[in-house]
Amino acid sequence: MLLVAFLCLGGMGSFDAIHRSSASIAQLPTASPTVSAISSPSPRWDAGLAYDARDGYVVLFGGETTASFQNDTWTYVNGTWANISQAQAPSQRVAPDMIYDGYDRYVLLFGGYYTNAHGSQFLLNDTWAFANGTWSRIRTTTAPPVSPGFGEGRMAYDVADHCVYLLTGGAVGLWTYRAGVWSPAASVAGNGLPPPRERGNVVYDPRNGYFLMLEGNRTWTYSGGVWTNFTTSQAPRVHFGGDGDGMVFDRRAGHVVLFGCYFSYSNGTYVDQTWKYGHATWTLVRTLNPPGMYSASLTYDVRDRYVLVFGGIYSNGPSNRVWTLSAGVWS
Repeated sequence: MLLVAFLCLGGMGSFDAIHRSSASIAQLPTASPTVSAISSPSPRWDAGLAYDARDGYVVLFGGETTASFQNDTWTYVNGTWANISQAQAPSQRVAPDMIYDGYDRYVLLFGGYYTNAHGSQFLLNDTWAFANGTWSRIRTTTAPPVSPGFGEGRMAYDVADHCVYLLTGGAVGLWTYRAGVWSPAASVAGNGLPPPRERGNVVYDPRNGYFLMLEGNRTWTYSGGVWTNFTTSQAPRVHFGGDGDGMVFDRRAGHVVLFGCYFSYSNGTYVDQTWKYGHATWTLVRTLNPPGMYSASLTYDVRDRYVLVFGGIYSNGPSNRVWTLSAGVWS
């Protein structure tokens, strides 16, 4: 998470960044971080996180700490972190999109952003592949447009169409990636098209065979080139002025899981809700949740069969805590 309505930036494949003012950058808490392990990534938020099905571990890249933007690479397997950072890697950044590309058999990374010493923000549109513990730059001839204020969590792999889908911010645009090529995806309205938005979440639901998007409190599916509005009265809320939620498909449970829901910059609200989506219905899961947080990173660990949440910003500052959801229980 089209008769695609977006600003097409021709030739973007030759540019790595688009400069914009940092006037809208949120002021984040700077309280003392929570440290959960000696050998682990430093406390951070908005890191890239994906399960590498080829190599059998979770991969974490980059993110932001209270000191700087990062470009370190870590693996996580059987509860243990390993730092495998290398000289050839994507540049320092926050909020990159990462997903395992089953067709090309590597973890795909796209975009993100960084802020320079003068406070100006640069939006990135480069493409990288991670396989066998190594990063490789993919030189594409075109690239999707990048949008201010729309962070990670908008890319999903479609096992039916054998391609990665990337949902762009602003005016809704959907792109596909396969074999090193980005292409706009054609689509039509079933009972409407998603409106332009700043933030949202996307995931592919293999059980039902569609691409699911949650924006605001509106639920949309995309299948066979058609968008369908499945919004109901009971749904989690993705707050327009904040972030912090994430969606993954829980293979063990057989449904989509969303954790966090929203953080409001205006009143400092941290939400700690877990929702599941199945049979076109959102259900609030009554469970003991992790503390409220935002800008955490989520993925599903196929090897260990749990939803994994890393980092994010808690009420007392950024963390490097790992939470897992298995059989409906957080630990």
